[in-house]
Order: sequence, then C-alpha cells, then structure tokens
Amino acid sequence: MKAFIYPLLFIAILFSACKKDEENTCENGFLDPGEEEVDCGGACEACPVTYTETMSTHVVRINSSGTSDTLMAMKTKYLTNDSGEWILHGESDSIVIHLTHLSDGSQGIYDLSSSSYLSYKGTTYDHWVNGLFTIDENQSDVSRMDGFFSADFYGVFGNDTVRLESGLFKDLEY
Repeated sequence: MKAFIYPLLFIAILFSACKKDEENTCENGFLDPGEEEVDCGGACEACPVTYTETMSTHVVRINSSGTSDTLMAMKTKYLTNDSGEWILHGESDSIVIHLTHLSDGSQGIYDLSSSSYLSYKGTTYDHWVNGLFTIDENQSDVSRMDGFFSADFYGVFGNDTVRLESGLFKDLEY
C-alpha cells in the first residue's frame, strides 16, 4: 500500500509546485495583452492622459519688397481668461502674437478685440483687419482649449502687412 501512496503523493506535490500563481499583470512592468500602455488600460487602471501644447501659424509678410511666407512654431505660449477676455499669447525668435477676444469660452468663431497686437522682427503692428479667433474645443474639466486664429496686421502707414494664416493652438492650458 505504501508503494502506491508514495508515487501518488509525489505526483500531487509535483503538480502543486508547478502551478503558477495568478500574477497581477497590471503591475508587472510589461505590456500585456489588452493593455493600452505598460500596466494601464484595458482591465487595468486607465492610462494617464498626456497633453502636448502646441501653437503655430503661417506668417506672410507683404510689403513693397514683395511677399515672404514662413511657418512658425511658438516656443513660448499661453492662454488665459481674465474676466471673460481670452488672451492667446505666443512667442518665437522673431514674432510675438497677442490675440484677445471676449467670450464665455464656448465653441464658436469670435472677432478679435482691440487689445490684440503683433510684433514681428522688432516692429509692432497694433492695427488689424479680418481677425478671427475660433474655439474648436474647450475641455473645461481639465482647463485646456483647442482652436484656430487668423488676422491681417498692418503698420501705421498701411504699406506693410503681416498676415497670420492657418493659426492653430492645441491643448493649451488656462
């Protein structure tokens, strides 16, 4: 009888030792099936949302010397709301854009307000026409906004125009 029990006991111990413990795949440091990123998404905790703040525009300068067109990404950018006046500000090496409009922040197209200005290569342009500020999305729960802008800024004598075309801002925090 002992000869029969010992082999069964050995087999039982062998199978229990080989049984893999259930591993928490949401904390193992690997991208497992069903996860969106390592240890998050799917059956795991939701992955954190990441934002990449961007602001860029085509700058077209029109003057007696001709026309030049440059795509510019703003190195410094911010969006603020001061009692219903939204301020979109961006800077690069040769341009400062300061656009303002009055709104409640809801999706829509708005005219620029009189405090908007542009400084390009050291010259300030504070007269503008056809200035529009479009709010495409306002994620008020995380205080971020996406949208578009365009305007023609001109010099005091009207012979020098700087046009902002296809202006875009995305995920700017306010």
